[in-house]
Amino acid sequence: VCAESSAMVQAVVAALAVMTQVAAGFVPMHGRVRGRVVGASGEGGSESSRRVYVDLDVIADMLEFEGKMTLRGLQAVTSSGPWHGVSEIPSHRWRTFDMQRKFERIMSELRVSRAAEAVMILRMLFEEDEVGRLEGKTRPLTAGEVVENWESVLQVRCGATWQSESIDLGRLDDVVADMYARHLDADALRLRPEAVRLLRSACARGHVDDVVVLVRGDGPMKAARRTLDPLDLSRVLGFKASVTLLTSPFDVARAMRDDPNDDLVYFGGSPGLTFQLAALQPPARIYHCSWITRWDGQRTTVPTNNDLGVRVLDAEFHNLRYVLGLHPTR
Repeated sequence: VCAESSAMVQAVVAALAVMTQVAAGFVPMHGRVRGRVVGASGEGGSESSRRVYVDLDVIADMLEFEGKMTLRGLQAVTSSGPWHGVSEIPSHRWRTFDMQRKFERIMSELRVSRAAEAVMILRMLFEEDEVGRLEGKTRPLTAGEVVENWESVLQVRCGATWQSESIDLGRLDDVVADMYARHLDADALRLRPEAVRLLRSACARGHVDDVVVLVRGDGPMKAARRTLDPLDLSRVLGFKASVTLLTSPFDVARAMRDDPNDDLVYFGGSPGLTFQLAALQPPARIYHCSWITRWDGQRTTVPTNNDLGVRVLDAEFHNLRYVLGLHPTR
């Protein structure tokens, strides 16, 4: 156990060193994807058992769904407010008043650790918007201003508002957890059509035997008391998929080490989680999918050329086609 812990510590230290280089701008983000094609085994490409681990964010845009659950949680714990009577976070043609866009940007740039925090942020955006509309001489805070001042000023102010109304933050977490349990199903997902189509083709052609969809258990999703039903998800995706809750990179690395399949691939969406997993050196080829942009504002990027062997797949899906063995026909 001590040896394993020591190895993990060394791996994490190595990851932090690379991430420090990235943050400082020392590691380039360009380059080609190298490595074996999924299912290739030796020169002859003999048959092997191929399993793909894929973050849910890689095949579905979860930001919109998380916003809806946060809104429903806010409505459930309050009796009045400008957020009542709406079914989704309002958008606007002017960026300053576009709450949907602001909420998504804030959630992508802040490391929101719990569902209650997301609810507090959303309520503040509604109240800021209402003040601007009623007074006319003031404008609501921009997304950048919220991100810059959240931890130092705004979070404390919002917390005081909730406490004055005798609403416990733990209750907020529970309410949002109930919303996820009630509405988290495959039909509610906004799928990424090209990524799903390519995985479906790879499964149909026998390049991939098994797909494990990883549902992130961080941020507001940490409140989820259940995950997606694999049968429903398989029906919507068009290929057989199992589902597991991604509670930490350590759990995924452990699952890969215990996996009897001899050809493992991981497609990650979060740069931070992808790097942490790569640092643990699981027996899998690890790719970061650049078409997921929700964490771009956190300034945590995955370099193409790095000591951890992470490779970046382009947003046009050309590299994904190659990795899945779906070469274009001429």
